[in-house]
Amino acid sequence: MVGALSFWRPHLPMNKPFCPAEPSTSRQVTPRVLPSLPPVRLAGTMTADGYQPENWQWFEVLTEPSPNRVDSKGQPRRIGRDPMTLPVEVLTASGHGPREARRVIGALGDEPVDSSIRRLTELRRHCLACAENAAEVRRCSIIDCPLWPYRMGKNPHNPRRGINPFQPCTRSLTVSPIGHHKADCLRDRTTCCEQILDKGNRHGRHL
Repeated sequence: MVGALSFWRPHLPMNKPFCPAEPSTSRQVTPRVLPSLPPVRLAGTMTADGYQPENWQWFEVLTEPSPNRVDSKGQPRRIGRDPMTLPVEVLTASGHGPREARRVIGALGDEPVDSSIRRLTELRRHCLACAENAAEVRRCSIIDCPLWPYRMGKNPHNPRRGINPFQPCTRSLTVSPIGHHKADCLRDRTTCCEQILDKGNRHGRHL
């Protein structure tokens, strides 16, 4: 059970911070110098201080201090950040790059998983069975679990992440090179639009 585990915490010199000062919004969390790791597979180790995840270098980037919970040493308990607020570059570098659901499940090794789980968004069901309740799933700090970025029932690597389909298109309608596709709009995190390339007075229209 998640609530029964104690977690290892990195011991760092005060003059050498683990990562840059935490910004005002979690969406801007970007480490300066941290290793880019291979996909995690829940291969951490138990130490005298508790469970040490295999991607421990990213522990204070992927977690945040709880405002109302403390650990056994009286320190603020570290809880997992919402993966949807973390840049995909951070997730990938910390061992949580995009993977198919079957590969995520396969990374758990011999751990039994409901055979009806086929999609990434369904992996949360396994997290709910693992943890005590939905609140513990939200706070999960086992950052080397392959299911960790999918525990909220969403895929943080979805290219449509953060796009509001009902928001009016605000993309600049200047002439763009031939070959503009919907994917270009998706990468710009704006509503898809269509550029009409013409020397006349035509203008862009919403799809």
